[in-house]
Amino acid sequence: MLSILNGLGSRKTLDQERNSKTRHYGGDSVVFVIGWMSVRREFGNMIAEMTVPTDPAARELLASAQRFAPGDPMSFWLASGIERQAFSPESATRSMNLMEEAVKLSPYDYRWWIELGRASEQAGNAERAETAFRHAVELAPTYTIPRCRSGISTSAKER
Repeated sequence: MLSILNGLGSRKTLDQERNSKTRHYGGDSVVFVIGWMSVRREFGNMIAEMTVPTDPAARELLASAQRFAPGDPMSFWLASGIERQAFSPESATRSMNLMEEAVKLSPYDYRWWIELGRASEQAGNAERAETAFRHAVELAPTYTIPRCRSGISTSAKER
């Protein structure tokens, strides 16, 4: 049996030395995997947030964002924005459905409720839009944008 001398002068067998290194690398692997999962979600979110829906490469960037962060509401926002660019009743409905998914993923974020309201307006669903805008006001009562969107929706309905 081969043995080696460690820094303190005691002997270890080669098998003991390998096992201690394997355990050490195993811990590093766990830390790396957890770190990568955290960073990749943020990376996917950043791609979706920084991409303008009118960008010619928006669909490819959306695919990257969804690959890195499949459950991120920001990628649903981008997909909804891309759908809205088609200006058809079908795409407006798809856009609304995508924003409903974003709201399900992050129900306490007023931004997704505002976007759901906008998409619902474009899809011709005024009642759904008004409900979404009111909910955005409930989530962020001191913010002006939800109140403004809610007021615009209400005044449009009254006409």
